[in-house]
Amino acid sequence: MRTKILLLFLLIFTVANSQINEKKNMQAGILTVVTGDKIPFKNLQWVEDKAYYFNIQDSKNEQLFDNNIQSVEEITENDPRFANLFPKRGNVVVPQENVAIPTDTRYKPNYPDGIYAAKEDFLNKTPSSHEEIVFMSLKGLGMSNKDVLKVGEDDNCFIYTADDKKLKNVFAVSQDGFLYFNVKAILKNKSKGNGSQDSDTPNAFTRATIGGDNYMYMETVLANTWGKSFAYQFGATGGALAATMDHMKGVIWDFKTQKFDIFKNCSDFNKFLLNVKLDKQVDCEGNRHSYLLEARNIIEEIK
Repeated sequence: MRTKILLLFLLIFTVANSQINEKKNMQAGILTVVTGDKIPFKNLQWVEDKAYYFNIQDSKNEQLFDNNIQSVEEITENDPRFANLFPKRGNVVVPQENVAIPTDTRYKPNYPDGIYAAKEDFLNKTPSSHEEIVFMSLKGLGMSNKDVLKVGEDDNCFIYTADDKKLKNVFAVSQDGFLYFNVKAILKNKSKGNGSQDSDTPNAFTRATIGGDNYMYMETVLANTWGKSFAYQFGATGGALAATMDHMKGVIWDFKTQKFDIFKNCSDFNKFLLNVKLDKQVDCEGNRHSYLLEARNIIEEIK
């Protein structure tokens, strides 16, 4: 029942926050952002939740997430509202540039492929090993009983060596542009004030899904160590209770501090926003877990 209620809430949240009724490619038009500013564009194309277009006023290729867009109006190039916005040199209209649309919009940080056994290897961008590796789902107990994954297929997974040994006690792995952090390394290298966190799968890896010059963001299932330990004291009932304490939590790698920060809950994420002096807060009322939807958008702004 709780799962159904959460799914219903997520559906309502998504619909309520959607600004674009129909995402379709357009030859020309005017895009209005949430601040009210208008952008005349050509060759707008949608890839997942991003709009890619050529900004006529600035003569630049640009991109925007859908939650930053209030409306998109398609009009012809002969429309007076549109024609007056073309930058001109004398009587010559500046030619339209081609918009580069990526085939894969997922985040791929610039780290050479390989296994980074230690934090220092990662900081130096120097892999300590180039072993052949295989990505596996978190289900099952051995390579023969597991689902083999394509690189980047799941954001949380196990990684095995070619001889069926689970990769353990390393800091990170980079493969085909995707970067995965070891959960145990996250817990070992977390910042002060993150509390006592634990994972039922400490040897799993979680993929960095958002990143920039300041942070890299990822999500993985964690729980409070002491809370779970206390629950386990009550036998089978306590074990069932402990299982409910595992939740998907947001994690960032802070390039400045060279530590991980774990967002234990919605309020904890708001504390982080205060610490980085960002004048923005997430409404945590009835938003215990789905706040991550808003957190991702905010991280995109400050990454």
